[in-house]
Formats: sequence, C-alpha cells, structure tokens
Amino acid sequence: MLLVSTWCPLSEPALHANENSRLEVTVFKYYGGETEKLEPGFEQFKGILDNKLRNMVQEFLSRGEDYAYLSSLKLHFTDQFCPSSLDGRRQYMAKTTSLELLSGTVFLIKDTPVIQSTVHFSKIDDPLSESSINIVLKVVPEEFRPARDSHSMVTLFALAMDAKRMNKSTDIIVSYLSKAYSIAADMDLEQYPALELLKERIEKKLESYRKNGGNNP
Repeated sequence: MLLVSTWCPLSEPALHANENSRLEVTVFKYYGGETEKLEPGFEQFKGILDNKLRNMVQEFLSRGEDYAYLSSLKLHFTDQFCPSSLDGRRQYMAKTTSLELLSGTVFLIKDTPVIQSTVHFSKIDDPLSESSINIVLKVVPEEFRPARDSHSMVTLFALAMDAKRMNKSTDIIVSYLSKAYSIAADMDLEQYPALELLKERIEKKLESYRKNGGNNP
C-alpha cells in the first residue's frame, strides 16, 4: 500500500509561465536511485510511470482532435537533481515546458525498495503559485496500481490547470478533472490525506463548472 502522502501549498508567486502548453513530466535524479541495490527498483518505478502516461495519452487521443496536442506529452528524465528552492524550481519551469517536476529518494525497508516522490506543479486557482504533493510507495506488485493511479491523478489535475492557463475549452478542462476524480473515487484514500485533499479540490472545481453552466468559473 502507499505509505503516506502530504500536500504543501506554497503561496509565493512563480515566474511568468511559458506561453506554450506544458507537455513534459520532468523526472529528476532521485537520491539513492543509482546505487546497486536500489537502481532496479527505481528503473521499475520509471517504467510504471512511463507506461501509465502512454496509456492515458492514448485514451484522450481517442476522444478527438481537441486532444491531439497531448501526443507530445512525455516523461523527461534528467541526470540533475531538482532545484531545492522554490525560486530555482520557478526558474526551471519558466525556461522549459515542464508540466510537473518529480524528485525524491529511493531507500530500502526490509530489503524492499521504497520510492518517496515529491511532485511540484502550479495551483489550478492561481497558475503562478506552486503546490507540491508527496507520495511514498513500495516497489512491489501489489503497489503498481496505486503507484499508477496516484501519479495519474496528479498529472490529470496538472493538465487541467495548464489547459485553464492556455484558455482551452471548458470541455477539455472538465474532462481532465472528471478523469482524475474517477480515479480518486476508485482508490482507498483514507490513509492518504494529501490525495484526499486533492480529490476534494477536484470535486469543488467540477461543482463550480456545473454551477456556472459549464463556463469557466
């Protein structure tokens, strides 16, 4: 099972966003991820993320031309460590097309690789501010679905925020939020307060669209 998750809203404003759609999920170097015992588990984790992202893209591409831009959405692996400061992350995102920044640590618990990931992204109600969410999971078969679903939920939320920033149609924004909410509804989030909070934010946003007759609230 997922071990823990935390939500950390940050209110300091970010640099002005790139005017193009953000279509890279940047995976930075994880501490411990290159050691002999931990590298296989980290590589397996990256494979899980890549497979899920590809499947998610294909699902939306099948919905029509409005989603064609997602064909460029991909994971970008870098051998750098993620900037530790908010200003450093803002600068990185300002000069790239990163939708999210993933960083973290790989370690062992009773010979089982454990991945602690921090996902940095902009807030939907304030695209120039940053939020982060921590997700911790074991690299074992029973964790693969929670790993895929938790990261997909966050990525879909980030896509919705970016679609709003780019003034894309309400239908597109709502489709990402709806898919993220359906994933959350199928997960047991009782132990994961950050993901539960994210689910609540998605639900509130969807309700706002419904109250506004489908218009951007």
